[in-house]
Amino acid sequence: MMATPHTSVEADPLRSVLSLMQVVATERLGVLRSQPLKMPEEDMSFDHWISEIRLYFPGIDISFRTHFTSRIARLFAQAMLGEEQPIDVMVCHSFMTEYCNLTAGGLKNLISDVVAESEESGKLGLPERKPSFDEVTLPDADAKQRLAWKYETDAGPLVCVGSVAIDEGELMRIHGLSLRGFADRLKSAHEKPPESDDFCDFLLSRA
Repeated sequence: MMATPHTSVEADPLRSVLSLMQVVATERLGVLRSQPLKMPEEDMSFDHWISEIRLYFPGIDISFRTHFTSRIARLFAQAMLGEEQPIDVMVCHSFMTEYCNLTAGGLKNLISDVVAESEESGKLGLPERKPSFDEVTLPDADAKQRLAWKYETDAGPLVCVGSVAIDEGELMRIHGLSLRGFADRLKSAHEKPPESDDFCDFLLSRA
C-alpha cells in the first residue's frame, strides 16, 4: 500500500499549509494516485499546458496549478470514463481543469471549517487552461510560499505547483488566528472523518 503523505505541522507553518495542499491534491487523484515526488527546477514549456485555479479568503490567497501534456489529460479522461477509444482532446483537457477544481474545492472546505467563527466565506475562481509559455520554469523547491512536486504516470510526469500568501495581520484581525494556529487547525480539520466524499464520483469512482 502506498504511504500516506506526511501531514504533521512542520517547523514553518506556511510550509505545513503547502504540504497539506499536496496531500489534498494526492487524494483527488483517485485511481491514478501515486506518491508525490520532489520536482527539480526545469523548463516546463515544451508540449505542456497549464490548468490553474485561485482560492481566496480574507487574508489568505491560494493558487494551485498543474502542468500536463495532452497524453496525461487523455489518461485522466480514460480513468474516469473507463474507455479506451479516442476521446476529443478538449474533453480530455476538461478533466485537468476539473482536477484543479476538486483540489481547490477540498481546500476551501477545510479552510471554511477553520475560519467558520469569523463568518467569512471563501471565493473559488474558475479553473483556467492555457499553454505554459508564460510559466516556463518551476519555482525554486525551497521557496517559502510555493511548493512543486510531480506524480509519475504511464503518460509521463504530472507536475503540480501550489502557492500560498497569508497576511498574518489580517489572519489575526479577521479570523482571530495566528499563522501557527491556522496551520494547526487546518491539519486537524483534514484529520476529521469526512461527512461525505463529495469528490468520489470523479476518479475515485473506479478505485
